[in-house]
Amino acid sequence: MTSTLLLSRARFQIHLVVLLVIVLASGLSCCPSGDEAAQCAIADCKAKERAARQQPPSSLSNIIDESEKRGGYVDFSEVQGCKINKPFERELKVIMSPDVDPDVKGFTLLVSTLAPNGGCTDMHSHASEGELMIFMSGRGKAWLDKEEYALKPGIAIYAPPGVPHKTLNTGDNPLMIACVFVPPIDTGYIQKNVAAAQKAGSKP
Repeated sequence: MTSTLLLSRARFQIHLVVLLVIVLASGLSCCPSGDEAAQCAIADCKAKERAARQQPPSSLSNIIDESEKRGGYVDFSEVQGCKINKPFERELKVIMSPDVDPDVKGFTLLVSTLAPNGGCTDMHSHASEGELMIFMSGRGKAWLDKEEYALKPGIAIYAPPGVPHKTLNTGDNPLMIACVFVPPIDTGYIQKNVAAAQKAGSKP
């Protein structure tokens, strides 16, 4: 009788140890106290978020709703733009960038819309960032270093860091360009463009 009782207690202790190991392995008790505990909790939340993103959505509405919650869904028409006056007449919108949304990593997305019949950029380059330009509407011309190209919807041009480039709208409709910068560009770039347009416009 005594040996049976001891055996039962031993089995109970083994089950208890196994349960504790499972709990510890699951991360429920792995976090230390203080700042490290907060960091551990944040990491756990991010891991759960990554797992949630990998789950297939049940409907199209779920795709939109969940993207809006994560900041990954942007309606261009709802983003406030910055107008740049002649001679470089166009509108710039920051769609995604790390300094606008901390969830965005590794790139900046701008939409540049050149005004009809002459809206353009100046000839410029970016010291550290490559710029991928995807032309979505309108007609025009682009210059990449010393080469000239015709623009229409469906054209893409990449300007590596340090390579001069320029775009010009030659048509009657806006020329819309999605501009992707890698690595991300400081969105103060827009203010620099406004200043450049003001300086050029003040020349006789």
